[in-house]
Amino acid sequence: MYTFFVLVVGILIGFYGPVYLSNLFTYLQTRQLVKDSTPQNVDESKLCKTPHSWIKAKTFTDKGIGSVDVCQVCGFIPSLDKMATPDAIDSIEESNRIDEIQGKIYRDFQTQEDNDIKKYFEEEIKNGVSFEKLAHVHAAGLTFGARFSNYRASRAEEVQKALSRSNA
Repeated sequence: MYTFFVLVVGILIGFYGPVYLSNLFTYLQTRQLVKDSTPQNVDESKLCKTPHSWIKAKTFTDKGIGSVDVCQVCGFIPSLDKMATPDAIDSIEESNRIDEIQGKIYRDFQTQEDNDIKKYFEEEIKNGVSFEKLAHVHAAGLTFGARFSNYRASRAEEVQKALSRSNA
């Protein structure tokens, strides 16, 4: 009976032990990440002696997503009267670069879509347009969101290169 009990406990620990251990490590890593990126109290000795160079950081407000000014050098956040950690400043800069690249990709895609649509309809007008052709084109193919997702995925390497270039 004792052997059976030890066997059952051993199997349970063998199955569930790694899961609980993994959850513990994930919790500790998340806690450290939050601790590293949470604004700290203002340290007067670390404040800039010259005018601050501001960057915008995304933040959540009652009205939705907003932005807050953060000093790029010392991390001072005037609206909170706190200081961001160097890791948080790096994260903000990287997020801003990603947003800039994503915006450029979206504008390029819209331009390409507009040109493709204009070209298609010019050819169709020359060859004669019919309602059946237009209905068939509308029903076939991907939605705008799906096409944009494919286009963005095709330019993922460009995003990675831009981020690695600016990551010092």
